[in-house]
Amino acid sequence: MYGTLEGCPISFPLEWYDNSTYVLREKIHQTFGIENRVFYEEYEVETTSNDSIILIPSENLEIDLTKGKFRFKENSSIKQLRIDAEFLLCAMQNTNFTIGNTNFQYGKLNMPKTLEDKLEFYIQLDNVLQMIEFNFEKPFKSLSKQTKQQLVSIVAMKNGLYNKDLTDQRHIFNWKIEDKYMPVIVSRHDNDEKNDLMNAIYTRKHQTFDTDEKGHYFRVPLFVIIDRHILDNLYYYDYAYIKEQIDKADVNEYTLSTLNYAALQLINVYDATKDKKILDLAEYQLSRIENLEEQKSYYLLNMLQIKYRKNELSMDDKKWLLKMETEDNMILFGRSVLLQEKEEAEHYYGKLTDEDRESIHEYPIMYLYQELCQSDD
Repeated sequence: MYGTLEGCPISFPLEWYDNSTYVLREKIHQTFGIENRVFYEEYEVETTSNDSIILIPSENLEIDLTKGKFRFKENSSIKQLRIDAEFLLCAMQNTNFTIGNTNFQYGKLNMPKTLEDKLEFYIQLDNVLQMIEFNFEKPFKSLSKQTKQQLVSIVAMKNGLYNKDLTDQRHIFNWKIEDKYMPVIVSRHDNDEKNDLMNAIYTRKHQTFDTDEKGHYFRVPLFVIIDRHILDNLYYYDYAYIKEQIDKADVNEYTLSTLNYAALQLINVYDATKDKKILDLAEYQLSRIENLEEQKSYYLLNMLQIKYRKNELSMDDKKWLLKMETEDNMILFGRSVLLQEKEEAEHYYGKLTDEDRESIHEYPIMYLYQELCQSDD
């Protein structure tokens, strides 16, 4: 066997170096399992010049056949960690494994209780992430201590460890993962202290409704029940899913207010994230209610503030704003902001009632007003 050293282009026999250990690693395309269950479709085998043989079924697990030991480190994402955890826990209950069609005997597998608990945690975590339809693919070796603790917290919520803080049978838990949020609906069990969890925004397992005076139910997008701060800081935005919710919502006189509010929420998200796809969805949400709202001033103002954010406000739009006839101070305030009339905007803002001021602070027009106030005269 010949090789080269760094800085030397000439190959020479490696056996000249008596203190060297040579390692050969090969990928084996054979099944690897215990009893009738296949855990791995392939694995690597590492042999060395000092006669050791190591099976490597994953980046987390090495099995030293020579010493009869295994080494485990949490390197991969949760999916592979779960497979390795189930393999090791199954190995504790058996004394042989199968490679291909060949059985291999081994002695009783012992492991520290702390490791056994950790393996159980990986399985529970993967179950919970599947339950809330959250695909978390980051490798554990790259996770901070804080992120790992956040993963522990969602399993703890499933196991009922925070139930003393839940006052209702159903509760929205704004689960923080890294620096973002994934809202989760927590449903208490009647017969034990454990809970069922469900994604509060990206799921087809439940629906949010408005009702009329006769108790009829009408569908509205799931995201309308999410707090603004949480919606502004979601772990990710599934544009197709949000559009699907907008499409499935019932458009009628009973849902108009909620659907208009949904559009305003999406504009707020755009202001927080500058995600143009979210702004497009806000415009799409408004277009869905256009037939019922197109003559109303506040609807037109909302459409125009989207155009303003896209730098598409035309001279005709501005002329329409100038010709608008209304005595509604909130409408006049919004018009002044879109026309960049700072003094007029301050004047109409000052004429708002305390109740109007409180409600308008949740509206995206306030973002533009604050920008206007901070701009130079």
